[in-house]
Amino acid sequence: MGDNSDDDVLEISRDEYVHKVDEALRKDYGFFFSHEERNVDQQQDAIAMKERVGETIKAKQHEFDCTSKGIIDEGSQSLKNDKLTNLVIIKVKENIRSAGSSKTKKRLHGNKSRKPTIHEDPEFLNFTRKGEYRLRLPVGVSNRAGFSKKRHTLKFENLQGQVTVYEVKPEKNGSALRYSVINWPLFMTENNLNDGDMLDFTYLTSKKTVILKNVRYV
Repeated sequence: MGDNSDDDVLEISRDEYVHKVDEALRKDYGFFFSHEERNVDQQQDAIAMKERVGETIKAKQHEFDCTSKGIIDEGSQSLKNDKLTNLVIIKVKENIRSAGSSKTKKRLHGNKSRKPTIHEDPEFLNFTRKGEYRLRLPVGVSNRAGFSKKRHTLKFENLQGQVTVYEVKPEKNGSALRYSVINWPLFMTENNLNDGDMLDFTYLTSKKTVILKNVRYV
């Protein structure tokens, strides 16, 4: 009998064993192992434990939901900001291209809305004509001379200061009316001028005289 190891085993009743297990489970996990009727204190403890566990689970779930929503919201806002930034960049580039294109057009074609201001001398009007069989007067000369739709006379002065009177007649030039000098070839011959020579004239308003100032011979 002394060699039997079962003598060292502590024997307890089933009820005592179940009671101890229940106490341990209630303390650590809030539920019971046994199927025996629990007393009022045990039932209240179990209910309280379940409520705490439930509240903890709900709190964790809420925290998770908020965090997830925050991440989604932040991501959505970030996406919106990125789109807005891209739109702004595109608009700025379009404005830059538009401004550059406008400046290029102005450089190439000039600003049509702004007409250059020409200050004309009321007494002197300079013009150049190429030597040929006829001489058409500039509109400025005919306007200053007061020509109307008929023949008129006009004085011409050569390089030597000699003055000759010539007749001028109106001619249709498209929709405009121009005046040309009658017998102009005679003036060319008498002054040794050739076809192609560049003739520089000045119209003197006070004397109603066309003055030959310079000849660039060919």
